[in-house]
Amino acid sequence: MKLRWWSLLCILYVSSLSIGQTTAPKPTPSHSKALAACEKKLANSGQTNDALYDSWKAALEERDRLRTENDELKKKDAELRAAALDVLGYTSRLDAEYRRMLTDYNHLIDHYNSALREANSAIQEANSRLAYQQRVNNALAIYQLMPRYQPPQTFNINVTDCSKYPALCIH
Repeated sequence: MKLRWWSLLCILYVSSLSIGQTTAPKPTPSHSKALAACEKKLANSGQTNDALYDSWKAALEERDRLRTENDELKKKDAELRAAALDVLGYTSRLDAEYRRMLTDYNHLIDHYNSALREANSAIQEANSRLAYQQRVNNALAIYQLMPRYQPPQTFNINVTDCSKYPALCIH
């Protein structure tokens, strides 16, 4: 049994040596043109491979640059979001303060309007009193301009007999 394995290993070893020693047949002239064209394509494909490799390298560099830029943008986005949260908190506080001030303002407007109504009614009352006083003053002025009533003078006429008392008689 050992001998069989040993012989099999030797055959495999010898066959592997003989496989690498085979030579390719020499191309015929019709094959040489096709072979030249293939070799040219192979050389061009090598150049194409180099160009593809260069573009692949450039794409990798662009990808790395874009990743770096994306990381920077993510940092800026995080900063902006934090700032936006601060602004949002500030605006919510401002909104609450604005609403409180608006209710205070509306209260003041109502108070002002009621004071204005009271003032207008007081002005109207004062104007009506003033008009009444003016009418009274006008009436007093007219009354003072009117001639005073002077009652007629009273004459005490005594009828006397002039013959008896001639000094009392008017001639």
